[in-house]
Amino acid sequence: MTTRREFIKGMAGASATVCCGLGITSILESCTTSHLQAPIRGTRIEIESSLFLEKSYLVITNVKLPAPIYLHKNGDSYIASLMLCTHKQCELNITGATLSCPCHGAQFSKEGVVIQGPAETDLQHFIVTSNGTKVIIDLKK
Repeated sequence: MTTRREFIKGMAGASATVCCGLGITSILESCTTSHLQAPIRGTRIEIESSLFLEKSYLVITNVKLPAPIYLHKNGDSYIASLMLCTHKQCELNITGATLSCPCHGAQFSKEGVVIQGPAETDLQHFIVTSNGTKVIIDLKK
């Protein structure tokens, strides 16, 4: 028969094992995230095109940007949209196949086109070019 003390010790060990396991799982999941901190060089952001081998989009962040950029691969081309709602300037969330505004419910397609209001204007887009190895986002307006 197990004493109360042995039971508590055993449960503490099991809890620690579970917590460590969850921590490792979170770390591994973060390795597959689609978020990328990218430097701005002049007025451009350059991304390795190899990042799109297993992903159809990246969320690019930089403290100099007013919001992240949603970079979506569409066939052989790319579309870059600022993840800032055109209704009241709230930062958008990715919800399945759309970008949605947590403030008032506006929804945008992956291409940045308004699907549902109250927003009436599509997202701000950036010119994107690719040279085979790099995807280049031009931040000039």
